[in-house]
Amino acid sequence: GKVGIGTPNPDDTLHLETTDDTYLRLKSTGANSDSGIKIVNDAENWRIYNWGAESDQLNFRAETAGNDVLTLMKDGKVGINDYNPTYNLDMIGTMRISSSLATLILEGNGSSHTQGRVVIDVDSAARGGGVYWRDKTANTRQWFSGVSYNSLGNKWHVGYHSGSEGSSPEDASNVASAILTIHAQDTHSDSGKGNVGIGTTSPLSPLHIESSVNALADTDEPESYHLLLRNPANDTNEGVGLAFLTSADTQDVGS
Repeated sequence: GKVGIGTPNPDDTLHLETTDDTYLRLKSTGANSDSGIKIVNDAENWRIYNWGAESDQLNFRAETAGNDVLTLMKDGKVGINDYNPTYNLDMIGTMRISSSLATLILEGNGSSHTQGRVVIDVDSAARGGGVYWRDKTANTRQWFSGVSYNSLGNKWHVGYHSGSEGSSPEDASNVASAILTIHAQDTHSDSGKGNVGIGTTSPLSPLHIESSVNALADTDEPESYHLLLRNPANDTNEGVGLAFLTSADTQDVGS
């Protein structure tokens, strides 16, 4: 039942063989028509085709599952789970880079001032987003740096999160252990614009440090204080200073 073209000994049901470049041409002449192939087994019907109605893009579609898995546009754009990519690589879903030294490099080669950047787009100012460092062995997200959910996009948190894999670290309730909070000045009418918080997610002053340690518990131990100013030089000629000014004069500040 095997058919060979160019060979007397076909290895498959249809075997084409030549001594030069070989192509299989499928051509449809109708306006906005499709041409392609279908690969079908008992569970899935794959279709690889030139989609005439969608700017003649090359589409890889799992018909049974109903997914446009891969799309290649004529201008070089690539879509993964997205048949209408607007960027060079447009993907709907989660991406993983896995190796012994997984690395993502952003390298600019143009004349723009911004040579490389990561942009997190949200569809509402109330949405959260950021970067996580996760201990995979414990199945928890350990550190979060970004904007918390419902903070109106004006608070950047750096903090520890002990929630499980399925929880949302950017939820305000999960960043209660934020070590650093920067409250940006923006157009919202909330208070605390421009404030920085250490140990609090709601800084009330330009620098708000909050801790439950008791400074009177052991006055000889540095960990008992909320703020430590230290010069590591073990020299009597070295000093440490803290200034309180009520004018623009900044001369001769410190000790």
